[in-house]
Amino acid sequence: MIKIPNLLKEKINLKTITIQTFFETIDLITNGEVAGISFEEETNVIAFTSFGTVSGKIAYLSKREDAHFTSIEGIHKGFITSRNKRLEYLENDGIKEVEISSGFIPLIDVEIRYFNNSEPSKLDYFLLFADQVVGLSFGSLH
Repeated sequence: MIKIPNLLKEKINLKTITIQTFFETIDLITNGEVAGISFEEETNVIAFTSFGTVSGKIAYLSKREDAHFTSIEGIHKGFITSRNKRLEYLENDGIKEVEISSGFIPLIDVEIRYFNNSEPSKLDYFLLFADQVVGLSFGSLH
C-alpha cells in the first residue's frame, strides 16, 4: 500500500472526486453491477478538455492482468511512491502546506482526439489532471 503524506491527506479536490465517481459509476454499469442497466464491455469514459477528447478506462478499476498492464501499474505506483517520499522530506524540512489546484486520474488504453483534427494519439497510460477536464461523457468515440 502506498503511504500518503500528511501534506496530501488533509486536502481533497471536488472536481477530482466527481470525475472518479463518474468513472466508477460507468465501470459498475459496464460490469453489470447495476440492475436493469447495461453498457457494452468496451464502454469508455470520455473527458472533454481544452485540447480535445480523452477516452479511456480508469487504471485502478481495470481487471487486466497481462504483463504489459502490470508494468504500467508498477510504473504508476513507483511514480506515486516517489512523489510521496519527496513530499515527506519537504514536510520534515518544515513545509506546512502544498497548493493543490487539481487532482489527477490515471487512465489506461487511452485515445486522445485533438480538436485540430490531427490523427488521434493512442496511449497505454495517461495521467489526466482534473483541472483540464471541462465535461464528461461515456460510450465510444465515433
